[in-house]
Amino acid sequence: MIARVPSWFGRAAAVALLLLVVGGLGTAIIVPVVGAHARFDASIDALRHQYRKLSEVAATQKTLQEQLARIEAQRPGDEYMLKGESEALAGAALQDLTKEIVVRNGGKLESTQVLPAETEGVLERITVRARFSTTIPSLQRTLYVFEAGKPALFVTRVEIRADTAAARQVAGGAARGMPLKVSMDVFGYRRKGGV
Repeated sequence: MIARVPSWFGRAAAVALLLLVVGGLGTAIIVPVVGAHARFDASIDALRHQYRKLSEVAATQKTLQEQLARIEAQRPGDEYMLKGESEALAGAALQDLTKEIVVRNGGKLESTQVLPAETEGVLERITVRARFSTTIPSLQRTLYVFEAGKPALFVTRVEIRADTAAARQVAGGAARGMPLKVSMDVFGYRRKGGV
């Protein structure tokens, strides 16, 4: 014989089954939504932190621009740099300046040659090799003008020898009036790119 199940038990089983299906569907939907919500919260926190940092950096912009202006004002002025839009023009200007200094101080320029430019950081080193005839007093004045004037020039690789043929012509071969043959490199700097 088959026992009869009470009707309230069937209804209770149907309600339990419905709750189980709804709970399963709810869990299948709610767990990913809660996980996504947690990831979004973490992403929002990271973006807020990044926004605060960028705001702090942006707040320092004016101060940094003022500091840059002070540094720009303190750097050596253009009067210390060679002029010229290119290496070639700066080399030609240095050749002309070398000739002017040598001749103005009593020397006789024989030749000048622009050597290849060298890069030193943000500067280009422009070098001219000069050969000229002079005397000791004239050479002293010439070297002084090279190293004390503007633009800033530097003298290296100096070779000095007596001009024996011309020395014979000097009465008594006075030491200070002794003719000299001089070869030296004169260099200066220009900002790379003419900046």
